[in-house]
Amino acid sequence: MSIFELFNIAQEKLPKNTLREVPERYLKEPRNLIQGNKNSILALPQSTDEVATIVNASRSVGVGIIPYSGGTGLVGGQVNPTDDPVLILSTSRMNKIRKIHQNERIVTVDSGVILENLQREMEKYDLFFPLSLASQGSCQIGGNLATNAGGVQVLKYGNIRELCLGVEAVLPNGEVYNGLKRLRKDNTGYDLKNLLIGSEGTLGIITGASLRLFPKPNHVATAMLSVNSPSIALELLNEANYFFDYRVSSFELIGNKALEFVKKVLPNISIP
Repeated sequence: MSIFELFNIAQEKLPKNTLREVPERYLKEPRNLIQGNKNSILALPQSTDEVATIVNASRSVGVGIIPYSGGTGLVGGQVNPTDDPVLILSTSRMNKIRKIHQNERIVTVDSGVILENLQREMEKYDLFFPLSLASQGSCQIGGNLATNAGGVQVLKYGNIRELCLGVEAVLPNGEVYNGLKRLRKDNTGYDLKNLLIGSEGTLGIITGASLRLFPKPNHVATAMLSVNSPSIALELLNEANYFFDYRVSSFELIGNKALEFVKKVLPNISIP
């Protein structure tokens, strides 16, 4: 069957405009180094049930799926460079914060929630979601989970794997795995969520997640120091951890080349 037959099968079972032609921006990665195949369909589901319908329709005609989150990855995983037709499934319309469990410091979200939007919403409750990375204004929680994103605060809070208590996902056979647990001390059976986290969408499409929150820090201080070598930087990190009782959340080593690049593209920036 062709991708057009897939379109006809799925279109009958989905809300209007869920399936559409693929805009050019979905066919390339941010640096434009890889060009995707135009023989594709874009799916924009708004619910887990709609994702399951799309997966079942694609499976019935043998058309592959590319899960598409924020599209910020630089390794081309969101692009199809082959001649095979595919369905690009974007989670951008699945962007609801489902429930905030304030006393438990847990939030349940759709996978299409933009990371920065989640951070800002949690601040209203004096809570803090610590995952932080350069693309946080456009990357989505589902993509963060699929890539096991780390960001700049791994030292204290870990990768997003450590921040996730449960996931909901549509499996390749179209079944919905409902693993949205909120239990922190959980020793029940296989840990399926950790198979899905970091799997790049190869084991299923993440549609929701239960995430850990933290009290909003009362104070944040940042210092920039000059060191002569990476080995000295490691010594400095150990000293800082000891001195601040392991409360250091970020520690970045920036080379001169990076600072020269910053100065070149942002000439008004003051380089320390």
